[in-house]
Amino acid sequence: MTDQQNTEREAFERWFYSDYNEDLHAKLIIQFAESIAWKAWQERAEMECEYGETNVLSQK
Repeated sequence: MTDQQNTEREAFERWFYSDYNEDLHAKLIIQFAESIAWKAWQERAEMECEYGETNVLSQK
């Protein structure tokens, strides 16, 4: 990590842990997990299209 990234990470950690709120943290973690899952879903669909398989995005 660069010095800038380290500074940003430290600032984030100070904010995140300064006023611990279990509900807020749970929501942030869920949003992060959803964004990762969505990206994986899109990549899978792109690969299926590229290799001529069924496109999962068009399935109902």
